[in-house]
Amino acid sequence: MSTKVDADVLGRLFSHMLLLEALPTEAQVVAFLQAVLADVPGVLECRVHLGERETDDVPAAWASLDWAIPVETRERRYGGFYLRTDESGSLDPYRPFIVNLASAVAVLCENRRRRDRLEAALGEVRASEARFSAMFEQAPIGMALIEAGSGGFLHVNAGFALTVGRGSEEVQRMDWSALAHPDAHAPDLAALTAAAAAEATAGGHRAAKTDVMLRRADGTPVLVVLTVARMQADDGSSQFLCMVEDVTRQREAERARQAAENALAALNTDLELRVAERTEELTRANEELEAFAYSISHDLRTPLRAIDGFSHIVLDDSADVLSEQARENLTRVRAAAQRMGMLIDDLLMLARIGRLEIDWELVDLSAVAAAVTARLREADPERHVQVTIEPGCVWPADPRLIESLLENLLGNAWKFTSRNDDAHIWFGSLHHGGTTAFYVKDDGVGFDPEYAEKLFLPFERLHRQDQFPGSGVGLAIVRRIAARLGGLCWAESPPGDGATFFFTLAEPEPRAGTGVATGVDSPRSL
Repeated sequence: MSTKVDADVLGRLFSHMLLLEALPTEAQVVAFLQAVLADVPGVLECRVHLGERETDDVPAAWASLDWAIPVETRERRYGGFYLRTDESGSLDPYRPFIVNLASAVAVLCENRRRRDRLEAALGEVRASEARFSAMFEQAPIGMALIEAGSGGFLHVNAGFALTVGRGSEEVQRMDWSALAHPDAHAPDLAALTAAAAAEATAGGHRAAKTDVMLRRADGTPVLVVLTVARMQADDGSSQFLCMVEDVTRQREAERARQAAENALAALNTDLELRVAERTEELTRANEELEAFAYSISHDLRTPLRAIDGFSHIVLDDSADVLSEQARENLTRVRAAAQRMGMLIDDLLMLARIGRLEIDWELVDLSAVAAAVTARLREADPERHVQVTIEPGCVWPADPRLIESLLENLLGNAWKFTSRNDDAHIWFGSLHHGGTTAFYVKDDGVGFDPEYAEKLFLPFERLHRQDQFPGSGVGLAIVRRIAARLGGLCWAESPPGDGATFFFTLAEPEPRAGTGVATGVDSPRSL
């Protein structure tokens, strides 16, 4: 068995180890190694496996080869040499050198792996620098790098040059203090950033922000918001990254807005005082007017009673000596006096509504409607009127005012259905605009919808007195009562379908903690 080492073979092994670094790809390294190992005496077959990952599989056929040399470092394995040798022992002298070759290949793989990682990191750094540079140059606000010691500009973007009204190269030949307006002092960037750092959390950084007045090349002032942060350069020196945003027009607009708000506040205060004065004057005038109306109406009762009474006496005592025309005239005088008395009563009621103190309590509107209907039937027993009253209509209100309201509405319905042999009147409730509305509906003569709003004005009548007698004040009382109770009142009259009068009342307060109205049932639909 020969153990002599061939110097030429060793020389080729060492020279080939030096050539490995020059091969650019892994496939070329594998091919080169297989050619080199095939020249070693005693090697019958050679396979080289290099994987980028430790988990790369080795072909199963290679496992049957009788010598496997791992290509590995302390950190990881990169593959191996797989050799089939003869039995002559001629390979034995070269085994140490082949093992060293495997180690050299492992180091080569490790170096290339580290180089690839470094190049990738450098690529990310270059891309980041390119992004920062593009962001710096294209930023919509002014940005500048200032040397901490001298205050000179190292680099400025177009936005900064535009803000100060100078060219970029001109600005870079200046220092920070030269841009400050003569009437203002250039801020101390070091002091600003030191104060911001002192307020920052441990290990953190905080940018300082302040308003600064700068001067453009043409001398015009420009107010900017300056944001500054201290930075550490690669050489260890300190720099300031400054950002400036022109807020001249914004602050002028804010001052103008503040002046307008102050003027508006003063105007509102003056207006509130005037409204309060006018409200007090109007309240006094209304009180005086109501007192006057009450006094006049009350004082008219005595002469009206005298006119009616004496006319009645004349008719009773002297009917046989009076002419037919005279008796008819006296009858008209009595009717007019009685109508005037009813009108005075309604006017007194209209005036009294504004002075009444509201006595809030749960009112059973259905029961009130039934009581009013009973009085109407008693006063006019010959009429056949079907009245349908929805039960359970309960709502917080003043019982006296509700009774007066329903007396007027149901009385109107009774009156305007007098020409119907089989009249029908309804009272009930329905949902309307998120609240509950109550209604009185009839199948009487109705009215022209065009004049619906006139119905609620005092003395406005849509029918003649001889057709349907009345004072013309009843619906004005209804609207006044609805308003006093925090609601609304309106009327509808579809052609040929009678009339419907609606009214709402103030929303009841919910029981504490429940959101449920006290004692109020759900309304029905009409």
